[in-house]
Amino acid sequence: MSEQKITNNSKFKAWTLKNKFHREDGPAIEYDNGFNEWYLNGKNLSEDLYLKITKGPIKDLPLYLGMGFDKYISQRLKGN
Repeated sequence: MSEQKITNNSKFKAWTLKNKFHREDGPAIEYDNGFNEWYLNGKNLSEDLYLKITKGPIKDLPLYLGMGFDKYISQRLKGN
């Protein structure tokens, strides 16, 4: 996997991977006002959905890259 890049300026901190917002251990964008945005592979998610997807074993996260993001989310929400 490519190295993750962190952008930090006076208004926000953002994590990207392959030029897409992406973070597996927290919000991909953290604003100074406390607002957060949650992304996986460039897909914006609600915090609740992000936590449902990422609360499983970390080794499962790369699976969505091979099977398609929507199919991966569907399977994770079903508990598969």
